[in-house]
Amino acid sequence: MTRILMISDIHGCLDPFNELLEFVNYQSSNDQLIVLGDYVDRGPKSRETVDRVIDLVKNHHVIALRGNHDQRLVDLIRTDNPIVKSKFLEHGGLQTLQSYCDFINSSMDESQFQEAIDFIRSHFITHIDFLESLPLYHEDKEHIYVHAGLNPKYNNWKSSQRMISCILSRNSTAGSLLLTRQLSLDIPERLNFRNPQTSGLIKIRLG
Repeated sequence: MTRILMISDIHGCLDPFNELLEFVNYQSSNDQLIVLGDYVDRGPKSRETVDRVIDLVKNHHVIALRGNHDQRLVDLIRTDNPIVKSKFLEHGGLQTLQSYCDFINSSMDESQFQEAIDFIRSHFITHIDFLESLPLYHEDKEHIYVHAGLNPKYNNWKSSQRMISCILSRNSTAGSLLLTRQLSLDIPERLNFRNPQTSGLIKIRLG
């Protein structure tokens, strides 16, 4: 492998994601691509993005991690928690439902919301199974890769429930993190590719 490429927070923006891969001349035979989670919500193509990530993992040795938005979609389908439902809609979940269910529009009511949940549960459970199966972190000889962050105060970070929450959700604007094996932040040279559909940045580490 000549490069390790890291991309996070695709958020249903499949076209900019594909454009980014083309822009950096991604070659699965030579590059190790690591996608750091948050494949759904906000953007217009959550379903297609999950399909793309599944294909990359299965056929192009891509490493995919789970983000907090992915976990929230899993929780929405697996449980009947009103707090999860509320948080889901607060953080771009409507666009995810529209991606999976062509009968959902911006004036969705509670009964339609439940119908969408049931539809995804019946027709796209393989997506939910896939997202739920994704690891929270990846380690190599030099780095730990996570979606949000690690708190160095927790020695037993792999099993601590509070640490898992830290890995999934960040309380700052730091973005997804690459950490050294000593858990100190490594700030590599990054290529920033602006995503106009979410006004965010997709970040990729070269080298």
